[in-house]
Amino acid sequence: MTYIVAEVGINHNGSLEIAEKLIEEAAKTGCDAVKFQNYKTEDFVHDKSLTYTYKSQGKSVTEEQYKMFKRYEIDFNFLSKSKIICDKNNIELISTPTSKQGVDELVKIGCKKIKNGSDFLSNLSLIEYMKDSGLEVILSTGMAYKEQVDDAIKCFSDKSNLILLHCTSSYPTNDQNVNLNRMISLRDTYKVKVGFSDHTVGSFAAVASTILGAKFIEKHYTLDHNLPGPDHHFSITPKELRDYVRDIQKAKKIMGSKVIEPSKSEKETLINSQLSVFYSKDLNNEILKNEDIFFSRPGDGIPPNKLKNYIGKKLTKKVLKGDKLNERDFK
Repeated sequence: MTYIVAEVGINHNGSLEIAEKLIEEAAKTGCDAVKFQNYKTEDFVHDKSLTYTYKSQGKSVTEEQYKMFKRYEIDFNFLSKSKIICDKNNIELISTPTSKQGVDELVKIGCKKIKNGSDFLSNLSLIEYMKDSGLEVILSTGMAYKEQVDDAIKCFSDKSNLILLHCTSSYPTNDQNVNLNRMISLRDTYKVKVGFSDHTVGSFAAVASTILGAKFIEKHYTLDHNLPGPDHHFSITPKELRDYVRDIQKAKKIMGSKVIEPSKSEKETLINSQLSVFYSKDLNNEILKNEDIFFSRPGDGIPPNKLKNYIGKKLTKKVLKGDKLNERDFK
């Protein structure tokens, strides 16, 4: 099955109350997990003059990156309480750390999976530490060249506990930049399970990725598009998340079995719909010829593709026009 993650990210706005509501609503949709980010701003922003421009509540906002990210940091207490809430709601918690301490925190609270941020793909020491944690590792590959993915993959001698995510780090991502074929290239090149970090609008790309073999899909998620913050406007609401999960599950169901045989519903109707061989005239101990037969429903007799086994053989009994051809007629 495809593992579906509601990406809370920083959409809790620093509020455990909002986080709890996000977890509860995600659990109702059939998602497998919610994902947080237990980062420390100092791990990736040193120059406090760097700014970031984003859309919030219908307006363009520009502010210092350090100030913005600091506002949404979560401490160990917030993280551990969120894990307890997840456990109560039978949904997993995944998070993205930016330090070895952050990895240790996730191990300590009992997480089963851990994920990098695309911006940290080149931080090989942290990826090594994530691998050594014993947790399943999900590596996002947004903005990455092949050489960068190569280097990250080299950290894993055993890739059975690894998933590579195709990701386009644009928010939102337009159709021309989704490039789902890249996900297939990741699978075929590195021989690993793959998934899709979905930043598009709607569920179409997620459905397509499911059909192409995605084992893990994540989508940014919020309680309300109009909450203040950089990610709410392109995230999906609980109602949209329910539809999103439904569409992915439907795609998985539509894919069905790889076995070349009639489907279950076809097996229930094939007898009435397929053809059998019938005699077109009365015959009595004669050699069967092509002009002696016709094809018709129902399909509970000898099928037309088996007729070659009987043409040219001598009947050993009398048969009547309209009778089904039967193997016993030749014995």
